[in-house]
Amino acid sequence: MRVRNRILQLDRANRLEYATVPLPAEDEQRLMLLLPDILRRIADPDIFEFVWQDSQIRIDDDYMVHYPTVEEWEWEEAMTCPVPHPRVWIETAVAGPDGASDRVYIWDVTRDDGHGFTATPLVFDQQGNTFSHFGTYIVVAQNDIDDLGRRGTVKVFNALTQYADDYETDEFYEHANMLARLFRILCHPKAVVEATPADESLNRERRRRGRETIAHQRTVRISEEAFQYRGSNAAGGHASPKEHHRRAHKRRYADGRETMVRECIVNPGHGGVPPLPQHFSVD
Repeated sequence: MRVRNRILQLDRANRLEYATVPLPAEDEQRLMLLLPDILRRIADPDIFEFVWQDSQIRIDDDYMVHYPTVEEWEWEEAMTCPVPHPRVWIETAVAGPDGASDRVYIWDVTRDDGHGFTATPLVFDQQGNTFSHFGTYIVVAQNDIDDLGRRGTVKVFNALTQYADDYETDEFYEHANMLARLFRILCHPKAVVEATPADESLNRERRRRGRETIAHQRTVRISEEAFQYRGSNAAGGHASPKEHHRRAHKRRYADGRETMVRECIVNPGHGGVPPLPQHFSVD
């Protein structure tokens, strides 16, 4: 069963457990008030689901979360790629300390009209049927220009009074990087979309019994060659299509946060053509 359906079924049966980090009582109460709206939004039948396999997020023996490095050129290309649907659910199993993948990281994404998106990070523990959120929202504006003249800014907002004082919010910028990587991948001209039609006879029987129907499924397969593909991003107006050296520098986000960008070679081999967006649809 897909994780979204499992969460909704557990909620309907009053078997869904809730968890979060230790918080003051006021903030715990505020989180509980936010939950019904989150569950209502993810119950939207028009939401487009992605299951991201092998995203390379992992949790070590000390329960520290590690994210793969998303390169600067990936971010630059991602800022020209569309979010494939107005509402997107993305889930990825995270390898834990014992190698198990019981914990699922989730992003509930809404496409913004001004070329960008807002994402709500969620976590589901499949072993304990435990659903977590942190009152946090990630806003990526693809057309905004940072202080270094590059496209794309990230802002992290938290609805709680004390969360940002007690816990690091830097991890959520890693979430923005992961989402940018996925949306860039979906723009690859070499991405192969395989469709698996639903069993209509089975769905007729499920409708007769008042149960949810099984949707068509599409698998997006990305080869290693396509994953390493780099476009020129010339349409964005802020990246040189020619091969050049980029010095190490600090990148400043719209909210004042700074992060180091490593020294690298940009567009080796003079680059290629910009990635073309795939067209996805929901039946």
